[in-house]
Amino acid sequence: MGLFDIVIARADCPSCGYFQEWRVQYKYGYCRQHEYRIGDRICWFDPPGRPAPLSDDGENVGGLVTVPGLVESGCSNRGT
Repeated sequence: MGLFDIVIARADCPSCGYFQEWRVQYKYGYCRQHEYRIGDRICWFDPPGRPAPLSDDGENVGGLVTVPGLVESGCSNRGT
């Protein structure tokens, strides 16, 4: 089982429009269950001294990126 990172963002529910905080899991860069907010820099490399990288995902292109993700739980207003 691979590790994921999480981005936390406040946004509207696409179904009902309820504004809430969402936790979205994604795989990109140095995935070790880090939590980020929109605009944070993504940690890319393993810590200094590690002999070999551990299954890092994505391509280090710098700048803004878009990656697929999955919300941890649904809309708290609708209960789904």
